[in-house]
Amino acid sequence: FSCNDAFKLMVKRDDQNIRDLTFTQLIVSGSAAGVLNVVACSPFEVLRTRLAMPHDMGGQYKGIIDCTKRTIQEEGFASLYKGLGPALITTV
Repeated sequence: FSCNDAFKLMVKRDDQNIRDLTFTQLIVSGSAAGVLNVVACSPFEVLRTRLAMPHDMGGQYKGIIDCTKRTIQEEGFASLYKGLGPALITTV
């Protein structure tokens, strides 16, 4: 919520009170906060999903550090953002 408040301050005009934001300004600030949230949390969601996979279904990690290291080494840093596109579409 603090990100949403920060974005509200960014979209308001100088002569405008934060309580008097237009619908468009509220949509823009809320969408920007949602996008920031998705981009910041996406790597953790990818790692959480991989760690939740049972060993008989291909789960192969010893812990979060092992999962992070191996994911980046084997697939590259960008692999931490798999699924970012659909998540962003549902946010905006």
